[in-house]
Amino acid sequence: MIYGIPHEAFSGTGYGVMRGGIGFNTKYLDDLGMELPTNLDDFYTVLKAYTNKTDKPALTTVATGWVSYIMAGFGMGDAGWYEVDGEYLPRIKHPAMVDYLAFMQKLYKENLLDNDMPINTGATAIEKLTNGTVLAYPIMFWDIDSIYQAFDAVGMDAKIEVATHLAKDAETDPVIYVAQGVSYLTLVPKTAKNPEHAVNWFNTISDNDNFKEIYIGEEGVAHEVKDGAYYPLFPTFNDYNHADMYVGVNDAENAFQMWQARARKTDAMAEMYEQMNARADEYKVISYYEPYAASLEAVRNNQSALNTMVNDKLIQAIASGEDAQTVVDDIIEEWENTGGLDYETAMKEWYAANKDLFD
Repeated sequence: MIYGIPHEAFSGTGYGVMRGGIGFNTKYLDDLGMELPTNLDDFYTVLKAYTNKTDKPALTTVATGWVSYIMAGFGMGDAGWYEVDGEYLPRIKHPAMVDYLAFMQKLYKENLLDNDMPINTGATAIEKLTNGTVLAYPIMFWDIDSIYQAFDAVGMDAKIEVATHLAKDAETDPVIYVAQGVSYLTLVPKTAKNPEHAVNWFNTISDNDNFKEIYIGEEGVAHEVKDGAYYPLFPTFNDYNHADMYVGVNDAENAFQMWQARARKTDAMAEMYEQMNARADEYKVISYYEPYAASLEAVRNNQSALNTMVNDKLIQAIASGEDAQTVVDDIIEEWENTGGLDYETAMKEWYAANKDLFD
């Protein structure tokens, strides 16, 4: 047998789980007299008001068929697989896929969604936010410093606030899907002359106090704790940028709290991280575990190509406006004819065998 020691991903399940969303230019929101939307209805209303007033698209994105912050309003998100009425389904077969596609087509048709979306790169899309063309663009909290620098360069006095994963409507609780998995493995090579020493060392660097000092440095020197939260202290904290490569294993939730020092590297990042997570307790957080199935042969052989095919077809459909049900049916047919059925069989068998471990 060959064994590896897994390092769990620091994904979190509570405060801090929000790391991105749809960033809104608050100057334009104030001009409209409107607030940050929290559900699909309000989101559409805000976008419509901006486009009606300016004759400009309100929202831009890179070329993509999947916008997880909008998909959340249809019961989906970053997960590629969902349990629906007891059946484990790929996202393209989720019952709400047709409604999601129709909603995106509506945004595109009404010019609320940038009609350059099918050819947008990350650079061209974000430029439309930073030069003041659009109202909103999906961002992660670590994007904010460069965005503010771009605002300063064009003389725009504006801030960004983030609408996190949208709810279906004002009466529905919002949902976020969070990936749980293994970041990497620690292995002791079988050529090691003293494997017991390697394991003893690994135990030492997994001790909580040692883990913390290796990961975020000495308290009062590289980090500080305020109200139970970790904050970086510079310049020493810069020495720990790749510290996750040197630690052992630790309780994932505990390590996630330490990781949050990295989310507070600048005042702007810390402010945005707090703003996004201020509503974290309102969310139903659903962990998904499909990353653990990545080594299955049918997954390795089919996942990437199928994901690319579906994404390309959805981008085309958003722009063309073709009947959403017809599009989804055609994608499913191609999915099943190009490896999707093998992929599904493997994923469903894996899920059935492991479901109890994840409840």
